[in-house]
Amino acid sequence: MATLIKDAEDYLAKYYDSDKEQIKILANADYAVSFFLIWSIFESRFLKKWLGENKEFNFAALVDKPPKLKIRNFNAYLEKVRVLHERYHSNNKYWKNLVNKKYNSVYKNMDIIRKEAFNPEDKENVIRFGLYVVYRYRNNIFHGSKGIRSWLQFEEQIKTCIELMILFLEDSGITFPENDKKNLVGEAGAAE
Repeated sequence: MATLIKDAEDYLAKYYDSDKEQIKILANADYAVSFFLIWSIFESRFLKKWLGENKEFNFAALVDKPPKLKIRNFNAYLEKVRVLHERYHSNNKYWKNLVNKKYNSVYKNMDIIRKEAFNPEDKENVIRFGLYVVYRYRNNIFHGSKGIRSWLQFEEQIKTCIELMILFLEDSGITFPENDKKNLVGEAGAAE
């Protein structure tokens, strides 16, 4: 059973407007912890590579006009997005739980894509839809109002989002720099 230090547990309970029991459940959900860790790399490495170091992250612009990207393992990516598209294609309840109408143009474009038959030949929209769903899962835990237990019930979809992020990271050529490895474990395991 994973434990959090008391200060972290207290802070997270306040941040998520939740009781500490839900925070403990979140910390013990391996797929949730995996999502947070992979998202951190995805945001800091992949999105910055796309956007450039000095640009502020603008998700709406990214999804509306994604950069050209060659995904070497597109079939694997395609199958993951197909699963998500099937989930949201004709189920308005699931879709409404996922989306936020704040990004009106993005929401409208994604709503059109999800209502259409899945088209594996339309690579740009496959990429856009996959990015959108990953980002919505991220936002629903960080900014959502439904609570931790609500988010955790989507284990299968969260795992699919993790797999999509890993495919993006691996296929975009982003590697784990040697300097970062040293920073994580220290020189010869010594504390810094």
